[in-house]
Amino acid sequence: MTDIASKDGKPITLYGQQYNSDAAFGERIRVAIVLMHFNYGGAERMVSLLASHLDLDRFEVRVFCIFGNPQNNAMEQSVLKHGVPITYIRKGLGFSAKHTVRLGRELSSYSPAVVHTHLNACMYVAPWIASSRVTMIHTIHNIPNREASGLRVRVMKRLYSSGRAIPVAISERNRVLTAAFYGIPESRVEMVVNPVELSLFADKNPKPWNERCYDFIHVARFAEQKNHAGLISAFAKLVSSREGFAALKLALVGEGSLEQSIRELVDRLDISDNVEFLGRRDDVAELMHDSKCFVLPSNYEGLPMTILEAMAAGLPVVATEVGGVSDIVKDGITGFLVDAGDEDSLVSAMGTVVSNRSIQQSMSSAAIEIVGAYDAEAVARRYGALYERYSSEG
Repeated sequence: MTDIASKDGKPITLYGQQYNSDAAFGERIRVAIVLMHFNYGGAERMVSLLASHLDLDRFEVRVFCIFGNPQNNAMEQSVLKHGVPITYIRKGLGFSAKHTVRLGRELSSYSPAVVHTHLNACMYVAPWIASSRVTMIHTIHNIPNREASGLRVRVMKRLYSSGRAIPVAISERNRVLTAAFYGIPESRVEMVVNPVELSLFADKNPKPWNERCYDFIHVARFAEQKNHAGLISAFAKLVSSREGFAALKLALVGEGSLEQSIRELVDRLDISDNVEFLGRRDDVAELMHDSKCFVLPSNYEGLPMTILEAMAAGLPVVATEVGGVSDIVKDGITGFLVDAGDEDSLVSAMGTVVSNRSIQQSMSSAAIEIVGAYDAEAVARRYGALYERYSSEG
């Protein structure tokens, strides 16, 4: 049994498994966390939260960013403030084989006991893993057939099958899909949910619903996956469906390549007065506190951190039933789930939430209760248990 510490020294239970805190840990376990960059995104926020909550009495941690310059954003600052250094392998973007070599040299110099990769960083680390005795833990942030294809599938399947790499799914559904996609037993796929900073998103002094600025808030990069076009089309129908909905407000938070086309769609549908484009923001928690409902009609997802954050803020959620979304959004309890592409159901669900104060309040309470299991400290302890286990097996 793997030993991990609780704050009060008592055994703790994570995901049905009990861990005892009585063991002496000895030297710290050296962990390398590798990601592509620290630009805004769910995987990047997850890494920031994880690195900021790992127990540095037990782990020596360094984050390696393959691309980009220091961003000096809230995610980086949180990591550095916790005492975890960040190494940048290459300035700017773009692939070059020499950067894989440089990363390998940096890892050899650091000499980690375990390497934890995210998104496409696994491909940069794979050559080093193949020539070392270190195990790679790889978090799969999306449904597997959307996150990997071609050479990456072949490389990772070989590493998973040999035990040199351990896949980590972020939801139970993704665990099943990952095992099937790579042809490995489900027992070989670990499952650790995404974390949320409950203290940051908890609304300690909630505004009355009728004083909030936005009826709906959507937080995501402007990309096809997030289906902004479907959201705008549904919202336009909702606004025109009855007189009382004519003044509804939708806040769009994020940036991306499709932003201009969505702005043009808003203009064509004549709802410019109803939609606000807020750009990239560091005050998402405050914006959620000023909203009534979170909506995310994505075409596909893993387990969106924005949904966890919205629920921690006490918002009902309307979302498409894709990926691991149904693991956290309980239909009719914490929000409403609709099929991807079903615009009429999306309109109906949004209308039901925004027009019914009792539904808003009951879903808000249920959301806050359920999301407590996704607390960042508990998730960091779970990853800590994996680091201990696989560093000893490497």
